[in-house]
Amino acid sequence: MKKLCAICGVNPAVTSDHIPPQSLYPKPRDNDINLNTVPACKECNNCASTDDEEFKVFIGITTGEHQIAQDRVIDSLARTIGGNQKIANKIFETKRNVYAKLNSAILEPAVAITFDRTKYERVITRIVKALHWMETGEAQNAELKTTVLSGDSLDAALAKSIMEVMHSLPLRPLNKGTFLYRGHVGEDGSGIWGMQFFGRHTVFAITCAEKPHI
Repeated sequence: MKKLCAICGVNPAVTSDHIPPQSLYPKPRDNDINLNTVPACKECNNCASTDDEEFKVFIGITTGEHQIAQDRVIDSLARTIGGNQKIANKIFETKRNVYAKLNSAILEPAVAITFDRTKYERVITRIVKALHWMETGEAQNAELKTTVLSGDSLDAALAKSIMEVMHSLPLRPLNKGTFLYRGHVGEDGSGIWGMQFFGRHTVFAITCAEKPHI
């Protein structure tokens, strides 16, 4: 019996998909990092490349200065932005000067950039589907809907409730601890997930039959 794609659960798996995306790790990569993969079909693997490129830039900008390989991250971002006119245009057209709490509680001058929320959510949804497969050995039910919740956009009460659930679940590190996740899958296939990239960017996701009222 052929192994099915961990992402769609329909097509035969003929390749592997890196979860989280391989593009987040600039070359040359550390020899001792074993990038996590799941079985995937060509369709699911190939259609994600455009989303992954923009997601790479987003994660690189928001976490790059805190990564060990900071110089490699900056060089990789420069190559991506220089070689992708659409991403470059979006950055220069949407950037604006703001004040934000960067490394302390004091507001500091910063530059804000608007990224495509739809692409961001597609990447997170794909990661959630892969994590579901990793935890259960089965693809997620295609009828379930994934709602992506950014950590910095939640109200205090909801954030507290989600964190209480997260802290009750085991922490699972991937890729030398650069990607951390906690998750729970219910008997009906619904799930709740928390993910952190490079110790800085945190995002949550809820998967269920109907979109939750949040």
